[in-house]
Amino acid sequence: MIDDIKVDSIEQLPMQLIYLQEQQIVEETNTYIASLGYDIRFNRNQMIKMLKMYQNPPLNFYELNVGDWIYDNYWGEYFEISEVYPKTNEFDVLIHQNKINKRRYETIRFEENRFYRREVNNDE
Repeated sequence: MIDDIKVDSIEQLPMQLIYLQEQQIVEETNTYIASLGYDIRFNRNQMIKMLKMYQNPPLNFYELNVGDWIYDNYWGEYFEISEVYPKTNEFDVLIHQNKINKRRYETIRFEENRFYRREVNNDE
């Protein structure tokens, strides 16, 4: 597999190694699933998507999208993102909707290691 590496410059080498490592994980996972008797095969993109569902690293600002629900580790609550402001590293979240459909939004300044895809324990 290492013989498959073809790079034009040394700067490309780390990305090629990561790609090969990911491919090896996909192949090993598919082999394991087949050994269990299942006829299912995953490609690299499907595998990465599944891993992201189970892993829970802190989000970076550019992973925040309108409509996403995120966990705020400071408040210990989930919020729905309603607007993202890349120039100021801020975003709006819906924090309240009353019976007559009046919505209240709060602007939050992005902070590293505060926002996650799902709830975190203090141990994570």
